Amino acid sequence: MAEAVAGQRVKDVLPVLPPLRGLLPAGGLRPGSVTTVDDPTLLLALAAGPTAAGGWAALVGMPECGLVAVAELGVATDRLLLVDDAGRRWPEVVAALLDGVTLVAVWPAGEPPPAVARRLVALARRHEAALLVAGAWAGAEVNLSLAGSRWYGVADGHGQLTRRHVTVTSAGRGSAARAWRTPLWLPDANGTVREAAAEQQLTPLPYPAEVEAVS
Repeated sequence: MAEAVAGQRVKDVLPVLPPLRGLLPAGGLRPGSVTTVDDPTLLLALAAGPTAAGGWAALVGMPECGLVAVAELGVATDRLLLVDDAGRRWPEVVAALLDGVTLVAVWPAGEPPPAVARRLVALARRHEAALLVAGAWAGAEVNLSLAGSRWYGVADGHGQLTRRHVTVTSAGRGSAARAWRTPLWLPDANGTVREAAAEQQLTPLPYPAEVEAVS
């Protein structure tokens, strides 16, 4: 896995798995940036690339994440820190983690006040780390949301669910101002992430795009 990710690296960004590169305008997660994600599986899949490349990641406020499913998505669990419940003190926990890990993924207990958000972004920039947020964050560089989701299994819905087809919308500010839609299997039948159709990987939306905060 590490070799596959290394081959897809883009200069000055944290690498992500190849099927996810098209979601991000830089082809990876920019150090010092904030990316909001409204789907926990997508958030975990984004953590796979940095850990596979040798970096450390931390999950804050996500106690229901199973390590088996996380590993199937490609996350190197031996380089993963878990903080199940930080409560209202999550900004302090995130600030401490940014000093030592490459990527912090957090499910915050509410949107942070502007001063707190600015402080955490400044820390992320100083330590060249990236923030993934499962919630609203004013001024996030990229906002990723599911525009569609459908599970498949035995007889298409009768029996065990084995894979999920999603359409991910990527929008934000700056170079991400124009929104894109990307079809993915998340997860596929093997529990990982895969392109749904290479020829339809990036479908531009009408411009300008209207960006809504992740709720």
